[in-house]
Amino acid sequence: MNHQPKSLQTTLFPLRYERINLWLPFIFVLPIAWDLLYSPLIDAETKSILMMATKVLLLNHVHIFFTLALYLFAPEVKLWIKEKASSSKHFKIRWWALTVGLFLLFYLGLPALSKQPEANLVYRLLIAATLIVGLHHNYSQMLGISLAYNQIFQKTLGSEELFKRVGTLAKIERFLFSTTITVQFIGFLAKSILEPSNIITNISNPTVFVLAGCTVLVGLLYPPSFKNKKIYVLRYALIPFLTHSYFALIALLALHGIEYLFVYLKMQSNSLRRNNLEKTSLVIGSTALVLGLTALTVMDKNVLGWWFKPEMSPSWWFISILIALSSTGSYLHYHADSLLFRMSDPVTRRSVGDLLLSNFRSTGGDQSVDRVGA
Repeated sequence: MNHQPKSLQTTLFPLRYERINLWLPFIFVLPIAWDLLYSPLIDAETKSILMMATKVLLLNHVHIFFTLALYLFAPEVKLWIKEKASSSKHFKIRWWALTVGLFLLFYLGLPALSKQPEANLVYRLLIAATLIVGLHHNYSQMLGISLAYNQIFQKTLGSEELFKRVGTLAKIERFLFSTTITVQFIGFLAKSILEPSNIITNISNPTVFVLAGCTVLVGLLYPPSFKNKKIYVLRYALIPFLTHSYFALIALLALHGIEYLFVYLKMQSNSLRRNNLEKTSLVIGSTALVLGLTALTVMDKNVLGWWFKPEMSPSWWFISILIALSSTGSYLHYHADSLLFRMSDPVTRRSVGDLLLSNFRSTGGDQSVDRVGA
């Protein structure tokens, strides 16, 4: 599939989505600043409510069904799955093994370890690993979108010298970004060994601040035509604040879910079956299901944060199953996305790349979408 743009593409998303995605992070600046000054005033129950709102209303958890919709209904993605399965005998077996393994970990493994004092270190390391995998997924989307802007804006470069400069800056950006999050993750693992408390809070690591700041500066060195990318890379500044502000974590998760919605809408529009009502029905039905399950979960107030406080384990067995299923779905989604958006893979780039990187195909309404002027 090869959609030829009607004009030079200067945005990654349709214009109205692009503006929202670029400027939405700035809404969180004041809450983060307030949190840094007055964080002791935010109690655990308030934090739990904020997290639930982020996961459901701001799509951080609900967006996993967008991935499911792409896998089930986008013909390009289905063709890609067939190609990947034909090239690996164990493709489907690995998926089933991962699904069963994750469910057993979340339903049996972590709760059992939490009640064994002698396994306390193993338990904390597993918790650290699950959090790191989740954060890595959020960070990967951030870097991936930033590098996708490079693919879009390289068409605006007028000389070979600028093209080489962008390539060099992209390598430096990728290296600094990877180094930043690696240093942060090492800090999480170290704290999980030394302390039994929540490993994501109260870690002072100046190195992460310096590295994240350097990554932002590199992003600002791109050519003037990369204006939207320069705004986008400012969100890298969220990374070091995750360990100091709960609102920084909320911002990261909210931006991830909303941005994924824009990715899904663009890929759906560029798909050959963009008008398929099955997709919309699946998303709406799945969202309603998640809202209902969330309401049931909230009924047991002790369920929030129970992994970090074993004495607060759920009193209803079916809620334990719901949590395990929910967590399994999230981590399967991480793996699914890591495969679907791995553009370094030729098969993936050929089958799926155009869905994200080509011009948005308007189906009516806002005609500025096809013009894609910034």
